[in-house]
Amino acid sequence: MTDKRKGSSETIRAICTEDISNINTLSKNRYNDNNDPQLFKDWLAGLIDANGSLLVSKNRYTSCEITVSEKQLILLTLVKRNVGGTIQKRSGSSAFRWRLHNRPGMLNLLFTINSRLLLPRRCDQFKTVCKQFNFLCLERNHFSSDNAWLAGFFEFEGYFRVNKTNLQLGITLTQKEKGLLQDIANEMGGRIYYDKSWDGWLYSASSKNDIAKWIKYFSRFPLISWKQIQLFRFKKILLYKSRGVHLSKDSKSWLRFKRLVSHF
Repeated sequence: MTDKRKGSSETIRAICTEDISNINTLSKNRYNDNNDPQLFKDWLAGLIDANGSLLVSKNRYTSCEITVSEKQLILLTLVKRNVGGTIQKRSGSSAFRWRLHNRPGMLNLLFTINSRLLLPRRCDQFKTVCKQFNFLCLERNHFSSDNAWLAGFFEFEGYFRVNKTNLQLGITLTQKEKGLLQDIANEMGGRIYYDKSWDGWLYSASSKNDIAKWIKYFSRFPLISWKQIQLFRFKKILLYKSRGVHLSKDSKSWLRFKRLVSHF
């Protein structure tokens, strides 16, 4: 009889060992529009879906904004490099805002993300902006794990989690609407739960096979903000667990494992 747990542990060890050593190689300049326009377009749409706003003022001026914490500033730097706009520190906080509002820049942005936004409320904003330019709004794509949209979306809406009591690891996403999370679960595995504490939905992947899907995805479409470092630590914990380090409490490796978990 085949030991399925052994097989999944070997899979975890293989993908974690390979990816940890190359964590910066894949992500450096990966989403530069000049290197791969299609990759950048999907990644940018994921960012805007997760934490952006497409706006029309009372005077019918259009704009797009993304606000981030200081730890995510690299995201805005990359967006500005490829589509223009300005970055300003928000007064009285440690947050930064990227804003694009000039007409040529907005038209270029509409071309860039047309059909690539997936969140219904963001698609509605996009349509409203398109009307100001008489711009043809294409039907939105379906979710696919074969492009960089999910990497951009995860930068804001995704989390790596470690339960320090039972050492259970998981990957989560949250949304007010269930539909998009269900599309993600259909391809990436995992389950969806309703959370009445905030009247929203939680996606969670915790099995070895589902987590392996996510790690393989990020090896193709890497994270680039501080969450890249979280992914690095997450994979190290996975790797230690797959080797049974968490069970041998007298070893030096166990001390490193314990320190890694406590600081996660």
